[in-house]
Amino acid sequence: MLELGLKIPEDIAIISGQHREVDSAYLAIPITTIDLNMKQQGYNAAEALHKLIQGEQLAAEVYFTQGAKIIQRDSTALPQKGLSKATEYIDQHIGDPITVDQLALKAGISRASLQRQFKETFGCGVATEIRRRRMDQAKALLIESDMSATAIADKLGYSSVAQFYRLFKKESGLTCGEYRELHAAAGSDSLQ
Repeated sequence: MLELGLKIPEDIAIISGQHREVDSAYLAIPITTIDLNMKQQGYNAAEALHKLIQGEQLAAEVYFTQGAKIIQRDSTALPQKGLSKATEYIDQHIGDPITVDQLALKAGISRASLQRQFKETFGCGVATEIRRRRMDQAKALLIESDMSATAIADKLGYSSVAQFYRLFKKESGLTCGEYRELHAAAGSDSLQ
């Protein structure tokens, strides 16, 4: 519908044959997936291929395959307004100081609404989710880069390296060095 220039009302769903949780987690429209009955599509393709091998011409037309069933995804139910804007802002400004009031303003909703939506969606408040996302980024940087823990703390906006070390140890149960060594050893084991 978008390719035709038609606007999709917010109260309908997009139905697709391809579905990835990551792509649809924060869409403004819920996604439902059609089970495309791949077994039947395989038979149809084999039949068409056999005809081509036999020298038969196939009609140049669109073939529609009946879907087997529609699978409604609860995980992609219509997200609460403002949540996607807030999480996008967090991810883009992960190294900057971020306040709940600032996020509420960016999301265009009240502070109380934003807090409620975070609690319903992530099971924690805004500050806790920001801290979790920073820790996830810190872990990724420890594994994927050779940045020092001090540089990572600075990049992720921690006010002091000591605060970062303390929070990292509390979150992961390991020091930054231990975490990096553990994952380096796990990576070298998988290469053997």
